[in-house]
Amino acid sequence: MAQASRRFALAAALTAAALATPAASQGTGFNGWVAVTTSGSDGHRTVLVSPDGKTQTLLFKRAGVDFSPIWSPGGRKIVFVSTRDGNFELYVMNADRSNQTRLTTHAGADTVPSFTADGSQIEFIRETSGTSEIFIMDADGSDQHALGNFTGSYPSWSPDGTKLAYAAFTPGTDYDIWVSDPDGSNAVDISELAGFESFPHWSADGTTVVFNSAAGVQSAPADGSAGPVQFSFGGINPPLPIFAPDGTAIAYGMSDIVWRLNADGTGMKLVKESASVSSAVPVAWQSTWVEIDPVATTVIDYGDQVPITARLFFGDTTDNDTVSLYRKTSGPDVIVDQGTVDAEGKVSFLLRPTATTSYVAKWEGDANHAGSTSGVPLLIQVHARAVVRLSHFYGRDGKFRLYHLGKPIPMTGTVLPKHTHTYISFLIERLDGKHRWRYVTSGNFGLGSTGVVRVLFYTRSLQRYRVRTSFRGDKDHLKDASDWAHFRTTN
Repeated sequence: MAQASRRFALAAALTAAALATPAASQGTGFNGWVAVTTSGSDGHRTVLVSPDGKTQTLLFKRAGVDFSPIWSPGGRKIVFVSTRDGNFELYVMNADRSNQTRLTTHAGADTVPSFTADGSQIEFIRETSGTSEIFIMDADGSDQHALGNFTGSYPSWSPDGTKLAYAAFTPGTDYDIWVSDPDGSNAVDISELAGFESFPHWSADGTTVVFNSAAGVQSAPADGSAGPVQFSFGGINPPLPIFAPDGTAIAYGMSDIVWRLNADGTGMKLVKESASVSSAVPVAWQSTWVEIDPVATTVIDYGDQVPITARLFFGDTTDNDTVSLYRKTSGPDVIVDQGTVDAEGKVSFLLRPTATTSYVAKWEGDANHAGSTSGVPLLIQVHARAVVRLSHFYGRDGKFRLYHLGKPIPMTGTVLPKHTHTYISFLIERLDGKHRWRYVTSGNFGLGSTGVVRVLFYTRSLQRYRVRTSFRGDKDHLKDASDWAHFRTTN
């Protein structure tokens, strides 16, 4: 076994490959967002996909400028590469995209970032005068220095933070995958294959490293106790994968599709075929220490309650762990409830939302773990119970009154008695976000009857409506009719 001290010329493809470099899961936890880099007619884009594939959202507004996102342990921070200032530099931001801060100002290229297991430091590749070295810095960008007495590329931390896997080159031989202590000591060549090996990636339990090779994706014990073999998961040999933080699944790209494959061989499409996408590559899987149940969009009627359960991955009732539930707003998040974790690592909330809202759970932390936000915020779509009952009272004198849910509204009118064989209609319109009235629905009744006209429809929030009468036929049959009567939907 050769020592880990290696120096090699940085290939020109390194910075180009940074747009689609698979990265290791940081620690263990619940499965949060999957970051996917897509290429196609829309250029390079980074899309966040929920673990069930039902929710997708753009991570970066600057397509092709910001890329290679990696979450911190627990999922609160994201470090990424950006060329927004004309060079390949590293930036960090909160998981909700706020507080974006530049970390490096090096004249060369700083790429391939990754958090250490405790989240306190970030290691990365720094290109200097045609060579690349593994550097490390504090999470706030301070104390930047070379990591140990070696150089390499594609560094990947083990989940427990005690080992580092990386690709290194020996002049006259080839690129191999090495595993060493963080300072470069106790290095072991775990690949020893002919050709170019790259992109090492740890399994969630830290026992195995998978990597790319000329012969395909290989898997090798992290301690070098056995040689590499063709990688297989669930009986399938997929392209280079990224592991789910909980170790139960992998994600990998095939052309313009990203698949999620479970250990039992079952799977699903996280990103489906698209005419605007030519390739899709998963680049990171968020490990989150707080999980909200339900994780998918929930639809309720206005006035109903919705139970929410948050789980802590490292929850311990003896630590008096606290979870706060926040409502996301255009400004600072607003706390709506708080609870203490039980013996099963869970805390429950019961909400009565009044509008379409996203909620996010935040673990306030304990002595061993920093506070963390949940990976996939829960979106609750509130549908107002807009069952409009227009009760009408029609007398022999031809006069009528309208009532909405038993409450009088200022609408009256007189119908000429000789026309009581026809129908009168009620038109419902809604005031939209641009202060324009839009037709919703209508209801009608025969003028020879009395009772209730019931108009059923649903809306996503409490909104303003108006109603007016109209005659089917000659408008002269209706006189002294009120103008639009306004009301709000209610429960």
